[in-house]
Amino acid sequence: MKLLPKENKLSLIAIYSILFFLAVGSLFYGFFGHRLIEAMYKGESIEFLNKIIVGQARRPLEHYLRTANRLFFYFFSLSALLIVFIMLFTFVVNYLKARRNKFLADISLVCLTLLFLFLTLEVIVRTYYFFQGEHKFYMLVESFYDSKLGWKGKQIFGDPESEKYKIFFIGDSFTHGCVLSEEHMYYTVLADSLDAEIFAYGAGGYGTLQEYLILDKFFDEIKPDLVMLQVCDNDFVNNSWELESRSFYNNHLMMRPYLREGKIEYRFPRSLGNIRVFLCLHSNLFYLSFNRIDRILAILAKKGLLHSVEEDISKKELDFVPFKRAVFTTNSIIAKMKQRVGNTPIVAFSVDNRQPYFKHFRRIFKKNNIEFIEAVPKLIGESEEKGLGLRLEEPSPFAGHFNGLGNRICAETLIKAMGDLGLIRK
Repeated sequence: MKLLPKENKLSLIAIYSILFFLAVGSLFYGFFGHRLIEAMYKGESIEFLNKIIVGQARRPLEHYLRTANRLFFYFFSLSALLIVFIMLFTFVVNYLKARRNKFLADISLVCLTLLFLFLTLEVIVRTYYFFQGEHKFYMLVESFYDSKLGWKGKQIFGDPESEKYKIFFIGDSFTHGCVLSEEHMYYTVLADSLDAEIFAYGAGGYGTLQEYLILDKFFDEIKPDLVMLQVCDNDFVNNSWELESRSFYNNHLMMRPYLREGKIEYRFPRSLGNIRVFLCLHSNLFYLSFNRIDRILAILAKKGLLHSVEEDISKKELDFVPFKRAVFTTNSIIAKMKQRVGNTPIVAFSVDNRQPYFKHFRRIFKKNNIEFIEAVPKLIGESEEKGLGLRLEEPSPFAGHFNGLGNRICAETLIKAMGDLGLIRK
């Protein structure tokens, strides 16, 4: 039996088509590839293509040209593997037909077709993430997984041996910065103004327990003169599996640690968590698919078609027992932070002032003798009322977070408050 008999027209057509597109693609990329990428980078291409490349403030044009070359090599290699796959696919089906086992041949045809479809979509999704600058083409979501923290964040560390005033910033996505480069972040602006040595760790979706684990891990190494904790209203939901599993707005959909009856346990905030975690950690396609489904559910919840736990919190506040437990848990974690830093000053600030969360933060920090800077969301709101654009906007997936100007106003507000509290070294 021939490996690829002539009667298998579809296989031949597929192989010849791949070879044809490889040849045309190589010529096109050779003559126009870098010029097209440069136009996309400058926003001079068509609107759809312009949106593919983001984060120009973080990366120079040369970065995208180099990575495009690598991506072209990946596609060329994958195309060669695809040809081998098609030949193997045809061989298996022909072999089974020759053995007169039509049922197995049909089953093999369906399974191999689905596998081929899955691999194709996986490559497309990886290419999407690659151009969005989120991670390398060959990386899995598993690369960002952390067995203790849940997932990894962004770490910006200075010199622990520095004689400058050392400040350790810990927070969620507002400290991570999303698509902003470090020089535009509030902690960099603050450190430059005060000539301080900065240490920052931020991760999108982190709850207070994860921030405590970061503090506990690095505190002795850094020996900071000041710890600054950035908080957000969704921390209360993220600190409680009971609340997060019932939320469509503030559910990060990753395995994370929760403090439960004084002990740390790791859970996924949805049903069938173990299956979903396995699929998402090992396939970018499944991760993107689940992510899009959850975004649709969040939109339906905003339209009132689905119920999210934030509605119960807003209406009942502490009369809603799960939220009351979350407030107690958050207080317990903050108390652990205060105990961990000993005599080192710790200051907290919030990036928003939504109620009832803000008032409970105020009460918790007061109870634990931690200074709470309340002015940031107020001044941000007043500036926005004057027409200043201080946040990332749609279609960015990080819309609502501070942009460069928002971070600068945040830093200036913190500097003034630190001066009032006597925390600025002369």
